[in-house]
Amino acid sequence: MRKKSQVAGSLPPKIHADLICDLTEEQERLYDRLLEQVIDDGFGSGAQRQTKVLAVLTSLKQVCNHPGLITDDLGELSGRSGKLDLCTDIVANNLEHDSPTLVFTQYRQTGELLVRHFAEQFGVSTPFFHGGLNQEQRADIVRRFQSDDGPKVLVLSLKAGGTGLTLTRAADVIHFDRWWNPAVEAQASDRVHRIGQTRTVTVTTLTTGTTVEEHIAAMHNRKSALSDTADISSVAELTRLDDDPLIEILRRKRVN
Repeated sequence: MRKKSQVAGSLPPKIHADLICDLTEEQERLYDRLLEQVIDDGFGSGAQRQTKVLAVLTSLKQVCNHPGLITDDLGELSGRSGKLDLCTDIVANNLEHDSPTLVFTQYRQTGELLVRHFAEQFGVSTPFFHGGLNQEQRADIVRRFQSDDGPKVLVLSLKAGGTGLTLTRAADVIHFDRWWNPAVEAQASDRVHRIGQTRTVTVTTLTTGTTVEEHIAAMHNRKSALSDTADISSVAELTRLDDDPLIEILRRKRVN
């Protein structure tokens, strides 16, 4: 088997676009309210603390994806998440130019929301590749997507779809939410940037400004881990912080 470094020279270029998304007022209110509640309750200590930090991180990141994921108000989806609206614009443009798109998310619920939203907005049927599928279902999604008349958009769970797949019919990748380890995102992007790809690959990351997602993005810049480092458990790193610096990382940075 040839190593990636040996093939890299023969592959088309890869362009990165790191986009900052704005929060809507609904997202701002919900983000602040969730954090205030946690500050009031406290983070606890020991194993309980790690569980609590992970739970609050997940909640805040879900607010960044779409507030309805927390409030369960999932009636009208548009206009409530800066990130979803920006993602919709990118997908609309790709559909117009007949350019198939992969959208990665960490969260099953977010993936289901994206599938529904793309159906409502564009009338397209979008498969969702996730850990709950069996081997046969997974293989079927890949086969369908790679065929000439396959789906125009494919949503994937970062964990389930991040390695081992060849999806070279697409040259556009969107990371809908940010993962701690840049190597994990890079591996996912390489589903399209591999032998068989003939077009320039565009990888777009969506980061919600003023939130914990910006902290994650800044960590990426520091690590810029192009190596396959082990997934550095940043939740554990955060858990070890005292309350004040932890809250400072989680708190929304108000923009003047």
